[in-house]
Amino acid sequence: MALVAGNLLYSLYQVSYLATPADLGIGHHERTRLMGYRNVVITVSVLLAGVTAPLVAGDDPGVGDYTRMALLLGAVMLAATLVGITGIARLNWAAPGTPAEPGHRGGLLVALRAR
Repeated sequence: MALVAGNLLYSLYQVSYLATPADLGIGHHERTRLMGYRNVVITVSVLLAGVTAPLVAGDDPGVGDYTRMALLLGAVMLAATLVGITGIARLNWAAPGTPAEPGHRGGLLVALRAR
């Protein structure tokens, strides 16, 4: 059951993560630059998490140490996610584009009209 729930939550994240660049109302060069920064941030974050995890867990980690490590890394990931969501929202507000009508139907119609 936990595996199914984990895969479901991961797919909810991954689909929106991969679809975000296509949904942005910005040009090709800006999108490429944004994706380059995103890849650099992801790479550096994974490396930092790999370095700090053993430091937080200690030399002889127990269950509590791993829990502390998971909570710390989860808090950092939540903060990074909120910063990313805020940045994408600001970028979309600043970019010209076709405004979608409220609700899912409006967004779907805008997507279907796009070339």
